[in-house]
Amino acid sequence: MLPYFPASYPDELLYSVLARFHRHTCSVSPKRTMDDLFGNRDARATVDLPGHLGSLSRRLPSDRGLTPERLAVEFTLFPYHTAFQPSEVVGAVLAAMTDGPASGIHTRLGITASTVVTPATLRYCLACHAEAFAHRGERFWRRAHQLPGVLVCPDHGIPLMESKSAPGSGHQTVFIAADDCVYQGEPPTPPWADDDGCRAILLEIAGRSAALLSATPRGVDPAGLTAGYRHALTDRRLASANGRVDQRQLHNVFDAVFAPARKVILELANTLWLSPIVRKHQHAFHPLHHILFGLFLDQYEPAPPPTCRPPRRQVATAEFLSQLRVLVNGGDGICTVARTLGVDPSTVRLHAAKLGLITPWRPPIRPQMTAKEDPGPAMRERWLELQQQEPHLRRKALADRLPNEHAWLYRHDRTWLDAHSPAPGVRPPPVARQDWTAIDQNLAAAMRKAAKAILLRVPPVRVTLAELERRLGCPGWIGNRRAKLPETLSVLEAVRDSVEAFQLRRLTWACDVLDRSDASASKWRVRRLAGLSNCVSDAVRQAPTSIEPQNGRVPPCR
Repeated sequence: MLPYFPASYPDELLYSVLARFHRHTCSVSPKRTMDDLFGNRDARATVDLPGHLGSLSRRLPSDRGLTPERLAVEFTLFPYHTAFQPSEVVGAVLAAMTDGPASGIHTRLGITASTVVTPATLRYCLACHAEAFAHRGERFWRRAHQLPGVLVCPDHGIPLMESKSAPGSGHQTVFIAADDCVYQGEPPTPPWADDDGCRAILLEIAGRSAALLSATPRGVDPAGLTAGYRHALTDRRLASANGRVDQRQLHNVFDAVFAPARKVILELANTLWLSPIVRKHQHAFHPLHHILFGLFLDQYEPAPPPTCRPPRRQVATAEFLSQLRVLVNGGDGICTVARTLGVDPSTVRLHAAKLGLITPWRPPIRPQMTAKEDPGPAMRERWLELQQQEPHLRRKALADRLPNEHAWLYRHDRTWLDAHSPAPGVRPPPVARQDWTAIDQNLAAAMRKAAKAILLRVPPVRVTLAELERRLGCPGWIGNRRAKLPETLSVLEAVRDSVEAFQLRRLTWACDVLDRSDASASKWRVRRLAGLSNCVSDAVRQAPTSIEPQNGRVPPCR
């Protein structure tokens, strides 16, 4: 256990605490510091998502209560990067940061493949550094200043300064304390500092990003997140009631809302992520994308919907019908009755006809519904007429010539169409392009010759289908056409070597070689020259492989 470990400050980065420990203890080597803190000189000082937190927690003073989970949640960027991840991913990342190296965490969270650029150097706020030095006597690195897309301090709203320290570039282990990066002189002013609209957007992004650091990630459901986004777009009339998003309108409105900051933040200019984030979450999205989309939903207020027409006044009331009956019986004209009742003349004409009143005007003319003529006879007649004119046409050709007639008959009278259409033609059998019988006979004869040639090779070569095909100059050709080459297959079965027969031939050859060299044909020498292993059949194992010399000469091994 370490006898000393510096107290942490609010929102301080774990890397900053370790850098202050390295500075306070006057350690001469970062490797020595890593050995003291983690018990592993090869551990890496990572800024955002460090690993081996379990080893670090076991070496810290127990009264601090700095468990691995607390170190990950309160001193790293773990809450930010896992705020919109499923619960299983949150657990896997926390386990990797606690018990092992964090080398694969960025890939698991999608940070490696994301287009969001991670800050290359440590950043700080001049006002925060001044307050820290005045109240605590030293400066420190804050977590909220190292988040992607955060360009202003969430507390003071002033632009962040970029230090010259880049812990993750070029060095496995390096500790740079904030007191070693004190800016001297007048701070530079970015071009967007005077744009109030841009600064308001950047301050809102910084505030929402910093808020994610104070929440413990519990995991989210990607399907529920997508449904919530679509429901919000539906409320803003950017999606239909069934969730179909108007992508063109969405992009236009998004660009209009963030127009002041489009040239400052790359993710506002390159909105290729905007369409996929409202679809199924098939891959991980960077937390900055969710922050920008949530900010868009809060800032965009759609125009009020168009005013609806007032509901139609109920005309056919008992009082209206009574007045209509009195006015019509009094002999007034249709226009006079309409003006008196405050309705259209056609309404007077309609209700007077429904009441059966005798009026001085003509009753409403109702169009007589005439029955449609059945197009079937004409369709059938044209179909039969074309067949008589061109009897050689098949049904497909007739349908191409009379598409409307064929479609109508197919839908409404398919039985008649089948009975009065040409019979389907019988296709002639395909002409054989190869004389496989002759090919089979010639190939069988060539295979016999090739097998004899292989048997004469020294040292012996096994007669197999692959060797025969190579010998005949057609590798793989016979095996793919077995059904067409029956005679060739019968020859193959007759000449092909089994494993046992080939091993016996190898033994015979080895004995002959040793006999001609006047060497002792001992058992191990014959087996080694024949290339046999211990896993052989009984016939091979019992074959004569050891010959004793007779009269100073080794007899031939047959």
